[in-house]
Amino acid sequence: MPVQSDDFLEFARWIYLERHDEIAFRNVISRAYYAAYLTFRPYVDPLPKIDIPAGEHEKLFRRVEVVQAVDPINDAEYLKELKNIVTILRIMRKKRAVADYEMGRTINKFDSQNALHQAEKIISLLSQLGKPRPVASST
Repeated sequence: MPVQSDDFLEFARWIYLERHDEIAFRNVISRAYYAAYLTFRPYVDPLPKIDIPAGEHEKLFRRVEVVQAVDPINDAEYLKELKNIVTILRIMRKKRAVADYEMGRTINKFDSQNALHQAEKIISLLSQLGKPRPVASST
């Protein structure tokens, strides 16, 4: 059976509950980020693609940032929420990079707990938005 984005969150929760060492904390942060990112990605799929020199994650974030609502009355709030989620994801991504690459930095239980909370917050916000929809055009 294919892996789903919520599998990443469940695995992060399991690690958080079962292990209490730094490698576990680092993996919770990484898996929580990917749970949120992969849940978010379908919301960006309907938006216009952009061609910028950046990695896939940054391109995805920028697609949300550079669009304007076609129907401002119905879509402005939706896009505003997507942009707010991008802000949270960028912070999570930086913390994920620290957890994955900066072995000299200490990661603790609070860091992993915060990552789980942020992922759950993003997933909840996306659930409240409903299904992804085409709402924007390129500027």
